[in-house]
Amino acid sequence: MTRHPQPPATPSFDKGGVPAQHAERHRIVQVDNLKAVLVGWIIAWHALLGYLAIGGWPYDEVQEVTLPPRAEFVISAVVGPTAFVVIGAFFFIAGLFAPLEMAHGGPGRFARNRLLRLGVPWAAMLLLIWPLFMWFAHRAAGQDLTFGQAFRQRTPFLDSGPAWFLEVLLFVSLGYALWHSLGLSQRLRLPLRGHYLLWCGIAIAVASFVVRLWFPARR
Repeated sequence: MTRHPQPPATPSFDKGGVPAQHAERHRIVQVDNLKAVLVGWIIAWHALLGYLAIGGWPYDEVQEVTLPPRAEFVISAVVGPTAFVVIGAFFFIAGLFAPLEMAHGGPGRFARNRLLRLGVPWAAMLLLIWPLFMWFAHRAAGQDLTFGQAFRQRTPFLDSGPAWFLEVLLFVSLGYALWHSLGLSQRLRLPLRGHYLLWCGIAIAVASFVVRLWFPARR
C-alpha cells in the first residue's frame, strides 16, 4: 500500500489573529523562575526595611529597634538601587502577556478576569487583611488600639499596604481593555521604536515627580 504524504495542517487562528496553538495556556519556566527571584527579593527587602531608619514600610510605626547606621548605609547602598527595577520588571512581565490574553478572550473577558484576579485580592487587603495585621502589630507593641481605629486611622485612608501594586495593575488593565474595546489599538498601531521608549520613560518620570508634589509617598 502506498502512503500519500499528508498536506500540512492549516493553522487555526482565534479572533485576535493569534495562532490557536500559541494561545493555549502553558507555563514558561524561565518566567516563573524570574518571578520567584523577584518575589524573594521583595520579601527580603521588606523584612529589612522594617528595621531601617529610612522607613518606607508601615512596620516602622511600631518598630522596637533599628539597624546600626553603618549597616543601614551598606544595605541601602547595595540593595537600594535594585528597587528601581524590581516592580517595573513585574509590570513589564504582565504587559508582555496582556496582548495574548486580550486576543484570546477579547476586552470583556480580559476585564472580568482582571477584576477577579486583581480586584478581589486588592479589596480583601484594603478592607480586612491589612488593617487587621496593623491592628495586631500595634496591640503587640502594647498600644490600646481597636480594629476600627486601625482601619479608620490609616494614612492615607483605605490604605492597602503592600497590595498597592494590585490597584495600579488593575487600573492599567481596565484602561487597556477600554483602549481595545474602542478600537484604538488598531487605529493607532505604531512600530515600536527605541526613542518611543525613551520619551515614554521621560514622560513617566516627569509625571511621577509632579504627582508626588501633591501626593507624597510618605507624609
